[in-house]
Amino acid sequence: RYLGACGCSQLMPWVVRATEETMTARFSDPGASVYDFADEFLVVCPKCSGCALVEKSATPVGLPRGICKACGWSKTAETSSCAVQNDARDWYFRLPLWLRTRCCSEELWARNAEHLAFLEAYVQASLRERPELDTTSFYYRNRGLASRLPAWMKSGKNREAVTAALSRLRGLLRDAP
Repeated sequence: RYLGACGCSQLMPWVVRATEETMTARFSDPGASVYDFADEFLVVCPKCSGCALVEKSATPVGLPRGICKACGWSKTAETSSCAVQNDARDWYFRLPLWLRTRCCSEELWARNAEHLAFLEAYVQASLRERPELDTTSFYYRNRGLASRLPAWMKSGKNREAVTAALSRLRGLLRDAP
């Protein structure tokens, strides 16, 4: 079990595990998509530059809300619609993500603790298994987050640098709400 950034205990199916026979770090891709990590975003507070939290459905009517516990900043979105973009900003207020760093001349980022754990498990694994392709469904093999990661992050030659960068992001979680 893993204690998520939201404080809830979650079972993570993408944890790295070692088999007794080979002692190989293995990543079994659950087919998680970008939307599986979109319930909360750790962002840079626009008021104090500390770590703030943007939650997808934080209000009784399901509107996203941003809150900074350090300075009291709070903002509720006017609508629940969002711009889904694959960049280092949250989808509702377009605030920069808290968990971001430079790595291999690129920007490495994670939306929240669960997303970071997924990236750590994927990068550290020397054996990466994709989900079985169900030919009877509309599941597209390339829609999963693991298949959409950039090549520089997947490359074995960058594993050490990416792992170090992910460790830096893990250190930033100490300041998260």
